[in-house]
Amino acid sequence: TLRRLVAAGAKGAILDLPSSDGEAVAADLGVAFVPCDVTDPGQVEGAVDAAVDALGGLDACVNAAGVAPAHRVVTRDGTMFPLDLFEFAIKVNLIGVFDVTRHAARVMAGNEPGPDGERGVVVHVESIAALEGPQECVEEMLGEFTKRRQFVRQRIADIEGISCPEMAGAFYAFVNVKAH
Repeated sequence: TLRRLVAAGAKGAILDLPSSDGEAVAADLGVAFVPCDVTDPGQVEGAVDAAVDALGGLDACVNAAGVAPAHRVVTRDGTMFPLDLFEFAIKVNLIGVFDVTRHAARVMAGNEPGPDGERGVVVHVESIAALEGPQECVEEMLGEFTKRRQFVRQRIADIEGISCPEMAGAFYAFVNVKAH
């Protein structure tokens, strides 16, 4: 995303772990690099402020932080998903992303409004990890979900005087009880 923005003439800054390849990517793109661990609120505030100083302002935040630890809740041998790994994913994907968003919004709230009243934009792209990560367990979960959805629909439809249309997508049952 940043490559396209820079190619179109935008300035940018990469906020990433000091151990990441962010500094090399930033150098390649000619943008600022600010080391930051999004699970540390103090680092987030300082990094956003450092990025604003380097850029001379902030008009957009493309929030792409995200981790996707793949593990079953319980494996066939009884091994449970490590709770510390889940906590880490929540710290990065929810709390860290929100923290960056709120600090970017804090800065952009001070911008002069654009023609439609906008002062900046925040874009979240972290969900791509769900599409690019391991998919084996997703297919199995989808199959089980579909079986359960069909089971519920059929049981509702078996009740005399009540109809339930075929469900597609999310697990919502819309029941017609007019005839009951």
